[in-house]
Formats: sequence, structure tokens, C-alpha cells
Amino acid sequence: MLSACFTPETSQPSVSISAAASLTDVLQKISGVYTGETGIHVGLNLASSSVSARQIKEGKRSSLFISANRTWIDYLKGQYIEGSERVLLYNSLVVVVPLGSDVNVGKLSDLQNSSISGIALGDPSHVPAGIYAKESLEMNHLWDSLKEKVIGCIDVRAALALVENGAVDCAIVYKSDALFSDRVNTVFEIPAEKAPSVEYYICQMEPSEEADNFYAYLLGDEGQRIFKQYGFDS
Repeated sequence: MLSACFTPETSQPSVSISAAASLTDVLQKISGVYTGETGIHVGLNLASSSVSARQIKEGKRSSLFISANRTWIDYLKGQYIEGSERVLLYNSLVVVVPLGSDVNVGKLSDLQNSSISGIALGDPSHVPAGIYAKESLEMNHLWDSLKEKVIGCIDVRAALALVENGAVDCAIVYKSDALFSDRVNTVFEIPAEKAPSVEYYICQMEPSEEADNFYAYLLGDEGQRIFKQYGFDS
């Protein structure tokens, strides 16, 4: 099932944002605060970075694009305003299990235990969260022994949902996604030295005053303060 979120199209939004699904909660919060402060409506299109990028490539209007990695920014090279691409945020990876689970994992190598039969990830062929997770497992020489257990999902929120529903033993997801779920336990955060740097990139797609202002707001003190409240780092 595609995890996506669209604001109601009751009017043409003054600013439209296509962004990674893992930013759903925080962008809903920021857009609400921003609209309250400025009166400018913010339209949100939230899906896997790969899905959002392909939609833009096919002509979907977006004032800004936020990707959970650099790959999908580069995919749109020539369509965004040159020089507007930059790192917006950082995140980290955690391992989560269903609430009440007796699965005993405390480090990545424990995922090899026979008690673990399914590990949900964003699809590592194109979903940034899954790509980061696969890279982490490769860095720790575990991918070959674990790849048969991996269940690739349309985006990181779908991977988290499988754990919330008890459909899999565990998942590797972003810390920010696990933070606000009351249906999973975070058993450990993957140390920075055992994982790639998780970087979110932003670029501006159209030259307008509204896009300029919201771009600046996301990078400014207030936008960054809200991102930190939701588990992201700047």
C-alpha cells in the first residue's frame, strides 16, 4: 500500500511541497504553524522520495522538494533552481520491535538469530531509508546473511506499520519515525560509526516569493526548532 499524504485540494496552494514520507508529521506541524503566522497555505505531497521525485519529473507542480537522500535530488538536476540544493536535516537509524515483543536484540549482529524471521526495511532498491539500512548492514558485513529475511516496503512508514501490526519481528527505520509510535519499542539506535550519514536534502523547484520565503523558513531558526522537536538534527 502506498503511504502518501495529500492536503485537501480545496484551493490552489500558494506553496506546494513534495517530500519524503518520513517527514509527514513534522511537515504537517510546520505547515500549520507557517499558515497561522503568514496566511500562506502550504500543500503537501508526502511519499517515498523516489515516488515524489518521479511525480515531479512527470510534471507535478512542487515549489520545493525534500528528499531523504541526495540521489533523488540529482535525479531532478536541471529542473530545480541551480544552487538551491543543500542539506536540510540529519536523522539516524534505529531497530524497532512490536510493543510487548520478547525478541531479544541489542546489536545488529543479533538480527542473525533464528528467532528473527522477518526484517522490514524501505525497499533498498530505491527507498532512501532502505538504502541507508542496507548500507549499514553491508558496513557491518551482515547483508549477505540477512538479505533473505528482508521485507522491502514502499516507504519507511510502511516498514514501521508492519512492526506496529506485529506482521514482522523487527524493522530498521528512522529514529524520527519510531519516536512518536506507541506501538513499537526502540531496542537500539545504530551507532553513527556503524551506519552511513542520514542526510535530507532540499531544493527549490520554482522561482516565486512564496517558495523563497518557505525555503528560508525551513532553514531558519523556527523551522529547525520544530524539526528537532520531531527527532531530527540540523
